[in-house]
Amino acid sequence: MAEDTELMTTEVPDAGDVSTEVAETPTETVDESQPEPQETVERESAEQPRETKEEPELSEFRGAVSARLRSIVKQAPELGQVFTKYPKLQEQVEAVFRREAALREIFPTVAEARVMRDNFPNGQADVQALLEDVKEIEELDSNFDQRDQEGNYPGHVQIISNFFDRDRNAAVSLLKTIPREWARLDRESYNEVMGSILGATLAQKEIPEFIAELAEEAKGLEAKGLEGGLRKLLNWAQGYTSERPKPSAEEERLQRDRQSFDRTKAEAEKGEQKKFHNSFASSNLKVERDIVSAHPAVKRLMQVNSISEDKRNQIVGQIVASTEKFLQNSPSFMRKLRAAYQSRNLSETNNLVKAAWSQPWLLNRMVRTVLAKEVPSMVQNNRETAARRAGTARTAPPASGGKKTETTKGPRQIAGRWYRENGSPFTTAEVLAGKHLGQ
Repeated sequence: MAEDTELMTTEVPDAGDVSTEVAETPTETVDESQPEPQETVERESAEQPRETKEEPELSEFRGAVSARLRSIVKQAPELGQVFTKYPKLQEQVEAVFRREAALREIFPTVAEARVMRDNFPNGQADVQALLEDVKEIEELDSNFDQRDQEGNYPGHVQIISNFFDRDRNAAVSLLKTIPREWARLDRESYNEVMGSILGATLAQKEIPEFIAELAEEAKGLEAKGLEGGLRKLLNWAQGYTSERPKPSAEEERLQRDRQSFDRTKAEAEKGEQKKFHNSFASSNLKVERDIVSAHPAVKRLMQVNSISEDKRNQIVGQIVASTEKFLQNSPSFMRKLRAAYQSRNLSETNNLVKAAWSQPWLLNRMVRTVLAKEVPSMVQNNRETAARRAGTARTAPPASGGKKTETTKGPRQIAGRWYRENGSPFTTAEVLAGKHLGQ
């Protein structure tokens, strides 16, 4: 079934005429009795060919490669005779084509593959290490940004703990730098927090009470200005330790109005966000389904009359869901899409989705994966339906000698595949359309 479903066609480039230029070199005497080392290696390799086990991932390209070879044989019929005479040669060619198709899907150009290898010399090990680093950064971002229901940031405790676990000296240096930069960036919040800390420290040490006692004792002393200075110092200390005065009725009213305005604004913002999200989802879904429906393999499948409309939508939906899940693992794509989504730029999100989904290698891969699962089941259902329509094949009674004479004429099924009366096989599209039953 998969062999008849051509998801991509790759033309073999024409090698053309190859000219070999030989430079004139002095004639040297060579002992022909001793073979060259390279000749010895080649001879040993030819005598003892090594069998390499094909990777399981290449099996999904069998159908595309078979279709590609059939196209080549149509252009050069003599090649079909060579493959018939040397089937092992055909197997080797198909194996090379399958590997070439798989690599071309992953890396459309050699330059792209070289860039990936240059950036990840150890291949999968380097990629895994990078993914672990990205995961740590995502956890750091989550601990830094996320609030709880009370508006606090519980993850900040974990961030500070991680800093100390990683490098205690660096963490201490960071914390020493924070107050200075904090005061420079936001003086108001800095004064509020540091004032609370200073007030708690003075209250704990009972500094205001001590200053008040000194001021009382200074009343009877002749020291000029001592009591006044102590009273000023007491007022300063009490400014950090005394509770803030209760707000007036007007201040409370303004605070209630401000809270009501904030709630109304938050609800309106939530409604606008929901409206944009619905537009985002429907708009991008239309773009995605249009791109999938325009794929040549999907278009051919949709023209088969025996496939119901619900089944067609289901297949397209599976391809869309698989592609969405795949692209969620792309940091570059998700970073751009997230930024456009947060800024509510619907046009930009559509452009990003269209550019990502229009990559041939990605779309070919997702379409092939889904059809490889769906097409065999559809063919099997079609066969069962055809068998019920046609009934049991009639055969003549056994003749003398116990041999059965087959009287059925026309299309017949052999080893799970339908063939015409002349022996040529039906294509998948023809079987799905019921042409093997004369429909």
